[in-house]
Amino acid sequence: ATVKSDAEGKFKIEKEFPPGPALLQAIYQGVLYTLVLPPGGPTTGVHVKIYDTTAKAGVAKVSQHMILIEPKANSLDISETFLIENDSTTTFLDPAKGSIQFYLPEAANGKVGVTINSPGGMPIQRSAEKTKENNVYKIAYPVKPGESRFDVSYSLPPSDTFASKILHGEGVTRLVTPSSVTLEGEGVQSLGQEPQTKAHI
Repeated sequence: ATVKSDAEGKFKIEKEFPPGPALLQAIYQGVLYTLVLPPGGPTTGVHVKIYDTTAKAGVAKVSQHMILIEPKANSLDISETFLIENDSTTTFLDPAKGSIQFYLPEAANGKVGVTINSPGGMPIQRSAEKTKENNVYKIAYPVKPGESRFDVSYSLPPSDTFASKILHGEGVTRLVTPSSVTLEGEGVQSLGQEPQTKAHI
């Protein structure tokens, strides 16, 4: 069922739904917000939290950027994770520039997977769009208040070298490799190994 709220944001759905869970979705200023109604939970007085939307620069910032480099026999697999913090009470959405931009090496041939985890949401797949800048792609997805995670993955031909560009000015960037691979070079400092996977950071 679909219904519009009144000027105060109140709404009423005149249909019964089967025993839960049920998914309640609200669209406000072009952004989708979701709420799961558990089995046996209340069906009246339910609140879906929504926010005004802004395209103002600086509302959402990259707090951490991790690049996982996995050399394999037939490919060089790269996974990049962007943790984005939004400390405001607005949702950041900039369709023109995207929520984040990232560099995709030419050898990836434009093939890239994107998974997004927003606060309180389920992982969803999204597409990356090419920008006018060479090898630079954007992800136009709303960043709600809290921490969002953007995972980008692609494969390159097998190689013993990897070159990329960091396009954000804030946050920290960490390189991660499997336990059998170590990185050395100017500006590369070891932070130790991840306890469970033994990956080098």
